[in-house]
Amino acid sequence: MKPGDTINGTVKAKNGQPLQNANLVEIDKIGRIVAIAVTDKNGHYAMKVVNPGNKIRCSYVGYNMQTFDISSNQIDVTMEEAMKFANVKVVGHADSIDSSSWRYKDRDNSNGDDGTFSMMEQDPTFPGGKAEIMKYLSVHLRYPAVAREMQAEAEVLVRFTVDKTGFVRSPQVVETNSQTPLVTAETAKAAKEGDEEAIEVTKNYYDAIEALKEEAIHVVRNMPRWEPGRQNGKRIETSFTLPVSFKLDKP
Repeated sequence: MKPGDTINGTVKAKNGQPLQNANLVEIDKIGRIVAIAVTDKNGHYAMKVVNPGNKIRCSYVGYNMQTFDISSNQIDVTMEEAMKFANVKVVGHADSIDSSSWRYKDRDNSNGDDGTFSMMEQDPTFPGGKAEIMKYLSVHLRYPAVAREMQAEAEVLVRFTVDKTGFVRSPQVVETNSQTPLVTAETAKAAKEGDEEAIEVTKNYYDAIEALKEEAIHVVRNMPRWEPGRQNGKRIETSFTLPVSFKLDKP
């Protein structure tokens, strides 16, 4: 590699989806950005190298940043999703969101006076922050009757998109971890052997888990409007994974 050579490659998520508008920047030894490239709709990019001794940093909102040496003319990047909330319990106060606010307008990021680049990236923000997400869930989640009666508990992982206008779209359950003391290994064995009572209990348990999943989807779908994420100053869609926990009070 020598100055002026071009690096080509593709940036994609771990599931193979190409990431449009991902940032690739060349960073000198003191951390300044001296060159920049942005991926197209297919995740492709091309960047002219200023100094092969510098490093390349790849970033995309909602994914872990990666930094690597300039080792060849072909550098493909696979990004790992970073956005996953923990179940924290902190009380905060939600901010009101004005639709005409600058929060819902794109921003122009211009170059610095010294020839380096100025960039701005921002993850989507729930009104009031992460603490308010937990508060929202505690207020709006309802424990389905069938789940209470079956003593079913679960952690439901819900993935959703925060779109360019801040609204939640397409929530879906991607994983469920559940349990109940009413369905044991013996119950499952008896159900397989045709025991009617065991079969009925097992069916009720499955119904309980479906009810918990439906409740999690309902609450996520009705979340208030977020402040959208940004890449290169432009609003973008961002994927989130949120754990929704259902726990029963123990006597």
